[in-house]
Amino acid sequence: MLIGVAKRWKKLYLALHSITTHWPLFAGLRGVSLPMLQHCTVITPPEDLVTDPGQPNEVLTNLLSGATSLASLALDYNIPILSLKYPRQTITHLDMYTITKDRSIPVQMAFDTLSQCPRLASLRVRCHVPVPCNPSSHLYHPFLASLDLQIDTDSGPGAESLLTHLTLPNLVCLSLCTPHLEWDQDAILSFFARCAPLQSLTLRCKKIEKRQLLEMLERTKELTSLALDIGLNITDDLLTDLLVPAQTNGHTQPQSQSRILISKLKYLELGGRLFISDNDFLSLVMSRRYPSPQLDISTLEEVNIDCDGLVYGFMSPYLVEQLDELRWWGLRIRIAENGTLKYP
Repeated sequence: MLIGVAKRWKKLYLALHSITTHWPLFAGLRGVSLPMLQHCTVITPPEDLVTDPGQPNEVLTNLLSGATSLASLALDYNIPILSLKYPRQTITHLDMYTITKDRSIPVQMAFDTLSQCPRLASLRVRCHVPVPCNPSSHLYHPFLASLDLQIDTDSGPGAESLLTHLTLPNLVCLSLCTPHLEWDQDAILSFFARCAPLQSLTLRCKKIEKRQLLEMLERTKELTSLALDIGLNITDDLLTDLLVPAQTNGHTQPQSQSRILISKLKYLELGGRLFISDNDFLSLVMSRRYPSPQLDISTLEEVNIDCDGLVYGFMSPYLVEQLDELRWWGLRIRIAENGTLKYP
């Protein structure tokens, strides 16, 4: 009954428990026009549940061949993106292997996918780096505005294995997750230089050093959103570096305005295991919530702490009292530890 009205579908979400059992049901869609379908998600079983491994089912390969208006596609588990027939010249949003944590693709495959989707505006992908990525040419992609890159490899090249070969002149949102890998600062900064001024940056990397982070923030002056999960490197020293100087007798403190990092910041997120005191955290929030009018500093609008652990005594009565007042005056703030909401 449902397949009989497939031409009216606008969104399709398939979460299948057995490829061999379910795909024959969709055989009638092979080659059928799906002119209204715009969003599609397909999740097939993990490898250990596939009874007939090998080439993908022909129905799966051709499922979206008639979806001429498809704009958004999300895939997971055993769906080989390069063999799938979908409108690569028009699709704008791809989410590959990030719905679960049980699958990733070689970074070369991610590069090839970008090469074949020239109108892509957003890409989320989980990769691994089995061998160094050495594409035959550098890729200039003029439409990609958002890139969420997760590298699962435990050793070897990290995010730079893909970013070194990309130029994204209109990229404004970047998320890099390389939790187990060393940080190649020169390659990352070189990539930044080939992008538009970033507005949103998310870093989830245990091995980035504070000096490297500060150098990156000096190169990203247009950031309005910053999310950090950098292991044990979020300390009071880092909060002090992000502090906006106060005004004393009509003059700002000696720190020059050019040294103020991320002056347009409106959203701040901190994750990982935080070694920060309540006083220094409050000082940072207050300095950015109520900056000196003499400085061209944006007002902080939202703070989100979603961490593995806080230091003992962080949620002091004084901090809670001050956060209550900040919320009264419009600051959105949330603090969670190990999945447990601590505030509000």
